[in-house]
Amino acid sequence: MKLTVKKWMLPLALHGTMLVVVAAGIIMTSHAKSPPEEDLSDNNVCLDCHIDEEHVGMLEVPGPNVHNAADGTLISEAHAELACVDCHVDIEEIPHREEIKRTVDCLMCHASKPE
Repeated sequence: MKLTVKKWMLPLALHGTMLVVVAAGIIMTSHAKSPPEEDLSDNNVCLDCHIDEEHVGMLEVPGPNVHNAADGTLISEAHAELACVDCHVDIEEIPHREEIKRTVDCLMCHASKPE
């Protein structure tokens, strides 16, 4: 069987090829990486909100006092190198949900609960 290409078929073939290329581009763009998320290991990301007047009280919590409520730094020198999310392990993205009660498990690092 001999395949015959008519002159009028060529524009249709090119048009179809262009549609495939455009569709592939759209699909590739839709799967492109989203912009980088906030770096949760940087405490300044947390402090951008938590040391403003509306949220500063959140740094004053029951239990061992580890936060300096004035500037958000950690009081204990042993904690100075920690990121907020090292203890607040439930925070996985910014902004985070506000309606849940946050707890910190000091026993992840300490042999007994600090006072």
